[in-house]
Amino acid sequence: MIAFVFTCLIGVSIAFVNRSTSLHQASSELKASEQHLTEVKERLQTAERELRGAQRQLSQTDDVARTRITELFGSQGTVFQILAKQSAPRSEWTFLLREIRQTLKHFLASERNRQELPFYFARALLYQGQLELMLGSLDESSQSLNKAERLSNSLADGNVHAAALNSLGCVSVQRGDFSAAESWLIKATDHYGTEDGPHTAQAIAWCNLGLVRQAMDKDGSEDVRRSVRLLESGKNIAGTTSTSELAIDFQMILAEMLWRQKQANESHAVVSATIEDLRELLQQMDHKAVNKHLLARNRVIEAIGFAQRDLATIAQASDAEPTAVVNPSPWQWRRLVDNATDLVPLGQNAAGTMVAEFERQNGFAIGWGMFDWTHDAAVEIASHLARQSQLVLVADNSYSLDKARATFQNHGISVENIQFQITDCETPWFRDYGPIVSQDAFGTSVWFDSKLTRPDRDDRMVLDALPQQLQRDWKTRVVETPIHLEGGTILTNGNNIVIVSSDVLAINQRYGLDESFVRDQIKRITGCEQIVFVDTLIGEKTKHVDLFLCFTDSNTVVVGQYEDGSDPNAALLDRIATQLSRLETNEAALKVVRLPMPRPFDGCFPTYTNVIFANGVLLVPSYQSASNDSLADAMTTYQMLLPDWEVIPIDSTSLCVNGGALHCVVSNLGRTTYAPLDPLME
Repeated sequence: MIAFVFTCLIGVSIAFVNRSTSLHQASSELKASEQHLTEVKERLQTAERELRGAQRQLSQTDDVARTRITELFGSQGTVFQILAKQSAPRSEWTFLLREIRQTLKHFLASERNRQELPFYFARALLYQGQLELMLGSLDESSQSLNKAERLSNSLADGNVHAAALNSLGCVSVQRGDFSAAESWLIKATDHYGTEDGPHTAQAIAWCNLGLVRQAMDKDGSEDVRRSVRLLESGKNIAGTTSTSELAIDFQMILAEMLWRQKQANESHAVVSATIEDLRELLQQMDHKAVNKHLLARNRVIEAIGFAQRDLATIAQASDAEPTAVVNPSPWQWRRLVDNATDLVPLGQNAAGTMVAEFERQNGFAIGWGMFDWTHDAAVEIASHLARQSQLVLVADNSYSLDKARATFQNHGISVENIQFQITDCETPWFRDYGPIVSQDAFGTSVWFDSKLTRPDRDDRMVLDALPQQLQRDWKTRVVETPIHLEGGTILTNGNNIVIVSSDVLAINQRYGLDESFVRDQIKRITGCEQIVFVDTLIGEKTKHVDLFLCFTDSNTVVVGQYEDGSDPNAALLDRIATQLSRLETNEAALKVVRLPMPRPFDGCFPTYTNVIFANGVLLVPSYQSASNDSLADAMTTYQMLLPDWEVIPIDSTSLCVNGGALHCVVSNLGRTTYAPLDPLME
């Protein structure tokens, strides 16, 4: 019995111990769980603190982003304004535009900016689209502007939405799609509804709509009248504001439309009133500290000169028969505010026949600057051109101008037919930047201003505007064309045939312009039905056709020929010669004459086709590395083709080493009348 009790006690003790142990373990586990929960709670609290800190940092980041993008918007607006109103382009703006472009891309790459700063994001899209439009990148411009239009519409941001619609209309004009442009601009004007909104923006949209309708052979004058009325109050408030200058521009656009409609009296009245506005603007400038880069006095004086010429044009048209067709080309006006981001270019209906270089030339332009390697050749070129026509010598600064005058004097070159001017040009290759000179159906000169084709065109902003800089002293209108086309990439016989570098198609496609549109534009500015694209020399960087061919008359084209049959360019030029021999001109086959090509060296491609036709004088490049025999052959061939011309060789070795020859450094001005404005006129 005792043993049984003892055994039970032992069992109870063991059970108690076991239970005690279990309780102890449970207690320990509970403490561990509580500690774990405490740790988890501490981690959650830490995470919450970090999240609040991150949110504060993100908020601060948003504030920084908001501040910086606001500053950028202000800077971009200022740069656009200066570019639109400057007397002449300045190369340093290129770098600012590049910085703005990169900053916009960086801001728009952030998804958070889109979510947290949607209004700023929409405006950044708008500005990016406008910047790409200014630079000629139509695809990228369309993409950004469409996004800006959709986002601003969803945000009910009326100003950005209307501006995007207007700029989309400008892009459509650049593509030649006037129906789409009209649709976009109608939406823009409808969006404003009444005339109680922002007057300047409304006026721009209405004027653009009028210009588009004019290009569609509709009457756009009422739209432009409305734009003028919208700006009347702004013009009277502040004389030196963009509003005042836009009002003057729109008045001159209206005057031209009225003149085309043979409403000569009203057109005359509008131009006369505009001249008075310009003179009042001059007086206001004389009594204010005006930034000359925002409003150059000489540009206003120039505008008065253009308006006075237009008065003479109106008077001449008034004397014509009532049934006579109005010739639009004599009308001259250079906008005081020329903003490519939201203004439709003038002269959308302008067309002409490109003047062949062997035809009569009333003028030439050549550069002289801090590139000494051009000077020896430039002196020789100028000595001949100044005897044959008017010559414009463009120096890049006052030092260069003084050196040019002194050099000409030392060489006994008369400066009687030389006009000197200063433009901060970046390179001496004036052929590529100068106007494509055509004549309209009335025989009046029209200068087409195309865009550069090369990737670094943004670094050549000044020379890309060369036609505008030369226009002042020549009776012509300058018409912008949206395609990218350099002077060395195009040659014509002046009679329905134009030869173009095939690289032009590839370049324009990268900018969003297809082959059909490029062909239409080339036909518009050259008047040629036969548009022939040819391949260019293998290994040559410029992709220009003037390095291996030229026309000597409307029926004859000279094509280079390499003696070394193993050179791949030999076969290429043979193919081109065969291709051109199949063309018809004046109901006969185009005559193809072959000319020896000197052997390339060190990346240079010397050529005898890069010539200058100067009214009975043909300037032919020569090279120290080339054999005398090849030069003699070239001279003999040209003398045979041009028996009444004087054929003169000019050493072009230094030009060749730097990528060109004679033809590359000169811009032909065709049969344009030289008529300098009176510098004392006010």
